[in-house]
Amino acid sequence: MDMHRSIGTSAALTFPVALFNTVTNFVMYWGFSGEVGSGYPGVVGHIFVSAFVCLVVPAFLMAPLGVRMNKKAPVAHLKKYFSILLVLVSILMLIKAIRLL
Repeated sequence: MDMHRSIGTSAALTFPVALFNTVTNFVMYWGFSGEVGSGYPGVVGHIFVSAFVCLVVPAFLMAPLGVRMNKKAPVAHLKKYFSILLVLVSILMLIKAIRLL
């Protein structure tokens, strides 16, 4: 499978997974007293509605741009940028783990 198809498949599968997790958190934790969302305005179950909207709306609006960039970018650049992203995320995870020690 080439890199462009892998990115498209990953993007297509992200939405149903996120939707399932959101619905699960909404249904499973609705009305539990003492849970994260109880007593806080704008929280439904374990879902902070304002954060949900702030993440979903830009992602929805920027998805077409991401698709166009994926189609135009050479595979070598995509692999390079993805590897840089993975290294940065792993460094951040290491820093957080060291702080917990």
